[in-house]
Amino acid sequence: MAEGGDSGVKEKPHKKELSISEKIEKAVALKEDGNQHFKSGDYKDAVKKYNYALLYLKGLGEDPTSQIVPGVKSQSLTKSQKETRNKTLFACYNNLSGCMLKEERWDRVIRHATSALELQPEGNSRTFYRRGTAYLATGNLDSADSDLKRAAVLSPNDPAVNKQLIELGEKMKEFRKKEKEIYSGMFVRKNKITVEKN
Repeated sequence: MAEGGDSGVKEKPHKKELSISEKIEKAVALKEDGNQHFKSGDYKDAVKKYNYALLYLKGLGEDPTSQIVPGVKSQSLTKSQKETRNKTLFACYNNLSGCMLKEERWDRVIRHATSALELQPEGNSRTFYRRGTAYLATGNLDSADSDLKRAAVLSPNDPAVNKQLIELGEKMKEFRKKEKEIYSGMFVRKNKITVEKN
């Protein structure tokens, strides 16, 4: 293995047609390289590796993301290949959401976590935590509530999840207070107008 966690795998798919097994192997190796970059805090290179891994998997089997690439035809996979493809796709999307979380690129956190959950709706606590955190940061409190509560069910003792739930609770209280002020202000103005008319 090359220095820095690189396996020496060529990142960009070649023009030469690779077999399904070769594409899956290259995608898995690139995902592992991405994991090494992620662990070392090199999110830019991790993102690059995960994206290249996804390129190798586009169009393989019933990949729901293959519709993104026009002209790519699905290829049949064995049961084992499907499992490896789905596991690798999920990991890449989930880890991309983690990279984007570190960079506070909330729209991309949501997009990548959602792609991961389309592959595995049960997800894992990190997937729901990341998307819930992004929803919270963008003010989508209902979606944040749903995702963070799901993350808490999956990992009840996770301090990061519990911290976000506390922040969510505070933002919801603040939102309700502002909402109450708006509605009470509307009620007072309506009564004032009614009194003036009389």
